[in-house]
Amino acid sequence: DVPEPPCVTVMVGAVALRRGASTKYGIILRVDKGETVTILERSGSWYYVSYKGTTGWMMAQYVKAN
Repeated sequence: DVPEPPCVTVMVGAVALRRGASTKYGIILRVDKGETVTILERSGSWYYVSYKGTTGWMMAQYVKAN
């Protein structure tokens, strides 16, 4: 389930935005604490998000609904 609203805030520093929904996938970039990402979908404990025009997967435990 995707929370409403679909924007969430990163709660810890330098969270990895990955190419897939697992730590085995490569890191596209890191998102700093306090930044906002938009959730596009969820797969288990991972969110597929958009951040400043880049999309990737982020662990749900590291974000909090706005």
